[in-house]
Amino acid sequence: MEAALKEQAPAIPRPFAEALRLAAEQQERIEAQKARRRVPEGRTIPPPAGTISR
Repeated sequence: MEAALKEQAPAIPRPFAEALRLAAEQQERIEAQKARRRVPEGRTIPPPAGTISR
């Protein structure tokens, strides 16, 4: 049973350097996602359908 749990659980980095590397990679992925979501200057995002604007 313990072996099955180890297979399912994500690997926990042992050395501190590995943890820092994984955190840096995750931050890079987050920043790349944000860059893809940015709206070019001059464009506006229309409000969601069904909203009331005043």
